[in-house]
Amino acid sequence: MIDAHVADVPEQWKEIEGYEGYYSVSTLGRVKSLARSVSAKPCVKAPNGRVIPIQERILKQSETDGRRFVTLWKDHVNLAVSVHKLVTSAFLGPMPDGMERCHNDGKPSNNRLSNLRYDTAVNNNADKRKHGTHIQGSDIPWSKLDERAVEFIRSEYQNGRTQQSLAIAFGVQQPAISRAISGKRWAHVGESP
Repeated sequence: MIDAHVADVPEQWKEIEGYEGYYSVSTLGRVKSLARSVSAKPCVKAPNGRVIPIQERILKQSETDGRRFVTLWKDHVNLAVSVHKLVTSAFLGPMPDGMERCHNDGKPSNNRLSNLRYDTAVNNNADKRKHGTHIQGSDIPWSKLDERAVEFIRSEYQNGRTQQSLAIAFGVQQPAISRAISGKRWAHVGESP
């Protein structure tokens, strides 16, 4: 586990890798656009382009499913990036292989450095269960199966029905049936056969 172990100390800023001179991110999870001048694309009124001064300002963050994002612009190209990724990359360094970005308090909108760490998927999922934010089974909005269907599928498979015929009956692909039977998915439903 790579953890910030940082109490809420005075806000510190670091430039965002790849956007040096353009943007900085702070230990409090704020992102700011740095003062600079940019060249605008040529247009009818300014055929040779023009230089536009940009003042330093804190960026407004958008939110999707509790996660906060900002849009970074450079060389006329924009990129939406999650704030927790910017904070961890800037202050904890590159994410090691096999690790995930984790929120210690289970709140994906809290992107303070003191709330973030790199950890394994197993530990991240354990945190989600502890915080009550782990969704599984029929709680997943796009799930085509539910717990009763999985129990039925397992029973039918043990009675000799093929995975392919079960897939057709439930309108899913055969690998989904295989994962339900093996317990790779839906492990919370009874015992795996």
